[in-house]
Amino acid sequence: MITFKVLLFLSFMGFALNCKAQSNLAQLQKGEAKTILLPGKSSGATNPLSKYLRDVLDKSYENLGFQVEHYGYPMARSIVEANAGRLDGVLIRTDTVTNEYPNLLKVPYALAEFEIMLVTDPARCHPCDVENLDIVATVRGFKAFDYYLAKNPFAPHVTQVLNMKHLLEMLSSGRVNGIVLPYHKDVGIELNDRWATKVIDVYPSYHFVHKKHAKLIPILLEQFKMLEKEFKHPQASN
Repeated sequence: MITFKVLLFLSFMGFALNCKAQSNLAQLQKGEAKTILLPGKSSGATNPLSKYLRDVLDKSYENLGFQVEHYGYPMARSIVEANAGRLDGVLIRTDTVTNEYPNLLKVPYALAEFEIMLVTDPARCHPCDVENLDIVATVRGFKAFDYYLAKNPFAPHVTQVLNMKHLLEMLSSGRVNGIVLPYHKDVGIELNDRWATKVIDVYPSYHFVHKKHAKLIPILLEQFKMLEKEFKHPQASN
C-alpha cells in the first residue's frame, strides 16, 4: 500500500521535475539546454547491466554537450513522465511502448536483451505454465508482458505491484502461485532455490527520447555504436 508520505514525496518530485522540464524546454527552444532528465537512481547503478547502460547513456549525452540528471521513479511512473515531456526519455523499454506513448521516439539500437520470466512455486501448482495459472503478479509498467498476453489466447488475472521487492514477496507469501518479471542475469535478482523458472519470451530493449529531441536520434545512434566498444557489455563476456 502506498503511504501518505510516499504520495507526498512523489507529488513534490513531480512538481520539482515539472519546473525543471519547463525550464529545459524553454532552453531547448533557444538551443541552450544543457541538462537531460532521465529516470534512474541518483545514487548510481546497482548491478553490471545498469552500470553499462548508465555509462553508455551518460557518456553519449555528455559527448553531445549535455549533463544527465537521474530521478528515481517507479517503472510505470517514469514512462508517463517521459511521454508528458517532464522527463527527456526512458532508459530502456521494448519497442512497442509507442503504441501507448506516442510522444516517445526510439533510438533504433538495442542496448540490451531481456527475458520475460515466469517464476512459480512447484509445491503450489502443476503444471506451472502461465496458461494454467488463474492469477499471476507482475511489476507495474512491465509493458512487454502486456504485449505478450495480447498476442496469446490465454488471459490469467494479472495483479500489478509497485516494485520487484513486493513482487517477490507475493510469491514467497503464497498470495500468488506465479509471478512474471523482466529478467537479465546481470541485474542481480535473487530467487528462492525451490522456485521454478521458465523463459516465456525474449525481447530487445531500446532507449527512447521525447519527441522534442527527435534531432538527437541519429547522433545518439552513432554514439551508442561507438561506446559499445568502449564500455564492455555484460553479455559480451558470456
